Amino acid sequence: LVLLVVFAGCKKKKCEQPEKPVPTSNSPVEYGSTITLSTTAVANATYSWVGPNGFKSSFQSPTIENANYSHEGDYSVTITVGECMSLPGTVKVSLKPLTTPCNPDKNTGKYASLPTTNYTSVSGGVNMVFNTYEATAATTMENMSIRFGTSGMPISGIYKIVNSAGTNIANNEVRITRTVTVMSMTSIFNASSGNLYVTKTGNSLSITFCDIEFVTTNTALNHSGSARIVID
Repeated sequence: LVLLVVFAGCKKKKCEQPEKPVPTSNSPVEYGSTITLSTTAVANATYSWVGPNGFKSSFQSPTIENANYSHEGDYSVTITVGECMSLPGTVKVSLKPLTTPCNPDKNTGKYASLPTTNYTSVSGGVNMVFNTYEATAATTMENMSIRFGTSGMPISGIYKIVNSAGTNIANNEVRITRTVTVMSMTSIFNASSGNLYVTKTGNSLSITFCDIEFVTTNTALNHSGSARIVID
């Protein structure tokens, strides 16, 4: 009888589950800005957030800097007080549509004072030499290569243009090379720097660059240009 009384006194206290949190965010956010997540403060609580790209945080109001489209999706948070955990509350985060500084017509380019270039052949796929995604656009006089750092189709976002010397490209980088032949003379132009804008909608890819300088060994031929390539 004594043992029964002792065991009864050790009975675990019933868990009082915290209320389900109602998280908020500053969605929709601009590309490259900061995502701010938040939930109501609860006394003596700990917080556990999970989200896209393996996101985890134990802060009440975590932030994500340099937002890109891979950060879009559902973010969930639970609150734990003592040994009692709430049900998860979820908030959806989205980014605003990407805007570009220029808007050339589909599959066209404008270089220096030359007439508009109309690309008649446009395609995209994995470059088997470098094992990275490459978009190509061509006319009878020009072949343009836009090579990314990833093997899969690039996601929407802004990519850094790097000079085409060398082979290694980071995931957020791109190299643009234009091979132009005029009257049997061939010149290779490399985009020197700047940004390239990508919008992916389903299986369609829109690629735009604006006022980018193209350089070659004969500096007298250096020029700037803009273009938009659409791979459907």
